[in-house]
Amino acid sequence: EIVLLKNEADRMLNEHASMESKLKANFAELNRTAEVVRKLNKGKADLNELLSLGRQHGDLTGIGYTGREDIPETSTGASNVKHT
Repeated sequence: EIVLLKNEADRMLNEHASMESKLKANFAELNRTAEVVRKLNKGKADLNELLSLGRQHGDLTGIGYTGREDIPETSTGASNVKHT
C-alpha cells in the first residue's frame, strides 16, 4: 500500500508541475497581449505585432482572417480569399 501511495503522490506531483508550467506559459502570453494592447491604446503598435497576436489568438481583424492554417476562418470572412 505504501508503494501505491508513493506512486499516486508522484503522479500528483507530475500533474501539478505540468499545470504550473501551463499557467506560466498562459501568464507570459497574457502579459505579451497586454503589452500590445497598451501600445495600441497609445497608437504605437505596429502591424507585425498585431499579426503575431492574431496568429496566436485567432481572428483579431473582425473579417474572419486568423493568419493560421489550424484555425479556420470564421463565417464573417471569405474563406476562398488568400491573405498574404
